[in-house]
Amino acid sequence: MYILSVGTSVPENKYSQDTIVSALSEKWAPGDATQKKKFERIANSTTVASRNLALPLESYLSGMDFSAQSKAFKSEALKLAVQSTQRALDEAGLSPEEVDMIAFTTVTGISVPTIDALICNAMNFRPDVKRIPLFGLGCVAGAAGTSRLHDYLEGHKTGVAILVSVELCSLTFQMNDPSPSNLIGSLLFGDGASTLVAIGNEHPLSKKTKAPKTIGIRSRFFKDSEHIMGWDFGSHGFRLVLDPNVAGIIKEHLRDEISSFLSDHKLKLEDVNTWVSHPGGPKVLLAIEESLSLSNKELALSWNQLRDYGNLSSSSVLFILKDTMENRAHKPGDVGVMIAMGPGFCAEEVLLQW
Repeated sequence: MYILSVGTSVPENKYSQDTIVSALSEKWAPGDATQKKKFERIANSTTVASRNLALPLESYLSGMDFSAQSKAFKSEALKLAVQSTQRALDEAGLSPEEVDMIAFTTVTGISVPTIDALICNAMNFRPDVKRIPLFGLGCVAGAAGTSRLHDYLEGHKTGVAILVSVELCSLTFQMNDPSPSNLIGSLLFGDGASTLVAIGNEHPLSKKTKAPKTIGIRSRFFKDSEHIMGWDFGSHGFRLVLDPNVAGIIKEHLRDEISSFLSDHKLKLEDVNTWVSHPGGPKVLLAIEESLSLSNKELALSWNQLRDYGNLSSSSVLFILKDTMENRAHKPGDVGVMIAMGPGFCAEEVLLQW
């Protein structure tokens, strides 16, 4: 398939990391200079400079319950999803009526009907559009959803498919939980939406586009690693589960996994011109660089995305793909690899060619 465009959207409420740290330390440890310094140290280690939040900062500090979080998720997710989808379709030169399939992914809120159904009503998609809602894949879903579009368009070569990702990580915030995982989550993750538009390789636009195409996909599940990442669900809503050994798994497995994937397509690591990597966090990016023998420069767009927006879960890698398509020069035949990892623990790889 050809990836024609990626549209993105973020909430209007933007805060510096310093502002968020001050608010959290005042709420959790008022007047405790030692605790504030601890918060600042953790915040600095994330390399995040600013984030956009679905709601004004004071809304989170008032201690919303799960019902309030869910109501906010439904309304704010729809708004951002419509914005990113309209931008992506406009850039691709397509209308909602031309879309044959919509995949939707999130891991930060629950809605039934799912948000993709609400998008269809808001944007006048055809009544026969196919919907594929995905939940629970987390950070890997931007790449995994791209793979599922590839699967669909392999069988519908003249078709149009879109992937919509909305992650409102801030709405999982636990006001009464100053645990290390909740603190890290509160200082690392942000909110945003992204939409990828793709066409099959026999669609009329495929004959004149210079957009990258997918030439291979691969999924990898790491057995008995479900404890590494996920949610603990309860009356409190979503509570983050995050094992510190994520970077260790990447260092142990990623090089062999990517090398094997490339070998299937008669390629080597040195043949890859562009890396589109979900940022995770600084330790994750450093582990990827070490494992694949990459420089800071080769993952610069991932580092920049983490700095400017925080980790947007499944949306992050699509933000980075958009930057890659718009700001990196590519020659015909250049090869790129999109990679992301998430709960399971698992990885997803997409081989791109310009």
